[in-house]
Amino acid sequence: MLNEILLRRKHKVTVDLKTPLNKIAVESLTHLFTFELNLSSLGFSLEQNLALVLAKQPVAIIDDLYKELIPALKALIGADKEYIVMYPNFPKQVAEADDAELWINAILHYASFGTWLPEYEKVERAPLAELSKRQELTLGSLKDLKEIFTNLLSSKTSLAQQDYKDLEWCLENVEESWNWIPEEITFKEILAWISAKLVEEGKIKVLAKYYKTAIDVLRLAASLSDGDVSLVKNTKFKSFSRKERRIIMSLLTQCSNLNEDMWRYKEQWIRLGERLHPGEFKGQAFKKVQSAFKSIREEKKPLFWTGKVEGLIKSPKHNKDEMEMLLGLLTQRPGEFARRLDKLLRDYPDYTDEIVESFSTVADKVSTPVLLQTLAHFQYRNCEDLRTVMPKGNVAKIQTLDSFSQEIGDTTKLRVVIINALVQQYSKRSTLGNVWIDDELKNFIIPFSQRSATSTYKSMTRGSRFTLAQKNVRFFIWWTNVKDKFEAVDLDLSVAFYNENWGHVGHVSYTELKNSSLRCYHSGDITNGGAFGGKGASEFIDVDLDAMLNGGVRYVIPQVHSYTGEPFSQVPCTFGWMERSDLNSGEIYEPTTVENQISLSSEGRYTVPLVIDCKERKVIWTDLSGQFQSAQFNNLESNLVGTTLAAYAMVNLKRTTMFQVAALNALARGKVVERVEDADVIFTADGEGIKNTLSQSSTALAQESKVKPKEPRIITQWDLDVFMSDLI
Repeated sequence: MLNEILLRRKHKVTVDLKTPLNKIAVESLTHLFTFELNLSSLGFSLEQNLALVLAKQPVAIIDDLYKELIPALKALIGADKEYIVMYPNFPKQVAEADDAELWINAILHYASFGTWLPEYEKVERAPLAELSKRQELTLGSLKDLKEIFTNLLSSKTSLAQQDYKDLEWCLENVEESWNWIPEEITFKEILAWISAKLVEEGKIKVLAKYYKTAIDVLRLAASLSDGDVSLVKNTKFKSFSRKERRIIMSLLTQCSNLNEDMWRYKEQWIRLGERLHPGEFKGQAFKKVQSAFKSIREEKKPLFWTGKVEGLIKSPKHNKDEMEMLLGLLTQRPGEFARRLDKLLRDYPDYTDEIVESFSTVADKVSTPVLLQTLAHFQYRNCEDLRTVMPKGNVAKIQTLDSFSQEIGDTTKLRVVIINALVQQYSKRSTLGNVWIDDELKNFIIPFSQRSATSTYKSMTRGSRFTLAQKNVRFFIWWTNVKDKFEAVDLDLSVAFYNENWGHVGHVSYTELKNSSLRCYHSGDITNGGAFGGKGASEFIDVDLDAMLNGGVRYVIPQVHSYTGEPFSQVPCTFGWMERSDLNSGEIYEPTTVENQISLSSEGRYTVPLVIDCKERKVIWTDLSGQFQSAQFNNLESNLVGTTLAAYAMVNLKRTTMFQVAALNALARGKVVERVEDADVIFTADGEGIKNTLSQSSTALAQESKVKPKEPRIITQWDLDVFMSDLI
């Protein structure tokens, strides 16, 4: 599991190194050659230094690493599965088949409840046309794991479920990881999660320094009860032990604004109070906590800060005195001030200068994620026809809203205030030195909310754009039936086509297996995933981007639907895509051509993982998931309207980019340089290319000066943990 984490996040591996041999052994070299050959068949290779280290190790070390690494890599890219399709000579077989043959096979398959497949002799396929790509694996260590662990716990944004799984593995398997917990944990949901682990292990002495508000304590109680730490959903609190009750009550005694925070989540606090029995605790310290619990059971709500602010905002007077009172209140809570800026500027256009000036006095006290989001909001406010809203990052509840009907004045001065505040906060962090920034990072979105992010081989942020290297794309899904359920599970892979203006051009799905004019073909609709733990079933769809563009198609949207209604979280299933130069060469599934594979694990019953822009040759990562939109069928045709709207909103999404964040950090604590060779820190979307450039430069410099140059730190778009912790 250690190497799985390092492979997925850093493309690194650890090796249990023994005393190296004095020289490279022939036997070790032979085993290493076989190792490298098998790696290349999966699209990977050993970095030169790692290969040299292994060549001087005993054969047993190489064999142990091989046995661990190959299965892990296969699982990451989907090569651990067998891909059984209806038409084994796909795509040519489907392209040349007449409609009657396809229709009859489908009817017979459906009549057999998905157990019958047509028998065809598999024709020898031409070798894979493109050269095998290689992702280099470098030597890692426990230090890399520590960096990942501390970065995730230090994240200033929400984490994905896979992040929590990786953290949990570290705590359970690496004893010293308990000492890696950082002194400051900014994001409250993460604090609640790690606090629950500390309570379970009896490591409670460090908790007090982290807790300042009652809402933080409520999140802890939710975490201990395996509830929703985001507090969006009500938690059914467990029966706490006496020790846990005292921990929660003691933490509450040190919290400020206790009454107000409890009223914000009144019902949840009432339910929690029923489990805590606060009246049983003796001592003066618990009096204010008991008083706060008593307060929320009373019907009359006191006028707190929020009520005062709302009252002034809704006041019809809008005079100078009220504005001064309102701004005075807002400066007491800078984060709330930032979140209300748009409404203030809309409702009080005559007081724009006063609002901006007042905010400038507290802007440096607003958290950097909120500042970045506020900056992006005002930068792109009037650039979107539709606004996309995902409550707490929940794409199942994605909403598309019209653009703001009421414009506001020039926000240049406000944006300067925000930038200055960001620079001031970043300048307090460790220096970066010379910095080089790749323009390509303008295509990658900062990960502000990862709660519902899907587990992928390569971690991506919604709205990010990736360049396609080949002109053909092959989508694929794999699934089995559900454990301990007799009914067959039917997942459907489909694609929809749209023109430049988002008019629907056509589709390929189980209802229409091919579109010859657009050269798009489906491998055949299979309606039974087969036994749980078995070989499973697969569907593929080929897309020719040139044919699409020539046929008037701008956007291609792949979709996966659970036709039989099971949420993806209950079904062992994956989605992925390959890039191919010739779709009829090589096997249907070729591991070296896999660009990414994701585990479909959401509670949704249909998903739109990405959108392809045929004109720009870009993949736009959307990671959208939802429920049925039709009461009759869960398929592409029934969900077309909602899917189109959500995909349009994601393609036109305007958010803070990695380039912007890197530039702000460089401005505050570094110096931007023009030559990549002069950089101490490199932000790039092409890690492999940069390494090659630096290697050539390093070799030339070493030959001239006999001095080995210092290796710079390379940060890529895949290093989400670094962006979430140190750069946001």
